[in-house]
Amino acid sequence: MVTRSVDHTSIEIREAVPVVEEGDPKIAG
Repeated sequence: MVTRSVDHTSIEIREAVPVVEEGDPKIAG
């Protein structure tokens, strides 16, 4: 799980949807 300056809600969305906000291509993987 990627924990940066985002809410837990945003983290759950990141896990469900491959989105790169912080510029981390590993999230989309």
